[in-house]
Amino acid sequence: MHKKIVFLLLVSFRLTLFSMIDPYYKEVLERGYQLMPGDSVLFPDGSACTIKEFNRGICGQKWMTTDYCVEEGKAIWNEHRCCEGLEASRATETDGQATCESTSAWFGNGTILYFFLGVLIPLGLFVILAFGIKRKMKQQNVRN
Repeated sequence: MHKKIVFLLLVSFRLTLFSMIDPYYKEVLERGYQLMPGDSVLFPDGSACTIKEFNRGICGQKWMTTDYCVEEGKAIWNEHRCCEGLEASRATETDGQATCESTSAWFGNGTILYFFLGVLIPLGLFVILAFGIKRKMKQQNVRN
């Protein structure tokens, strides 16, 4: 019985690891360069080299700048690399790779939708109900 539990825990741990992107691709993906077949990276000027050579600084040195930021929705490993106005975020229902997401309270994670569903629609229904009750009360007062 204990062996089964340990096995299930190990399997679930491995599945969590598989949902994350291999850090081998970190520099390429965070900088926004294109991955090519054969573990190569394509740079903006059309030149290319292997990811291994790029990570070691053997080629693509002019593209290995330190002044970059990760755009919204892109995978992130270092939280401080998100562009201004963004922050590293991981969906609460997943154990996957963090991405840079907007820090805006109004436009992040469906806040506007929740505002309409949770505030405006119930408030509108309340107003309609209040006017209906007021109309019925006037009709009863006219009859009396």
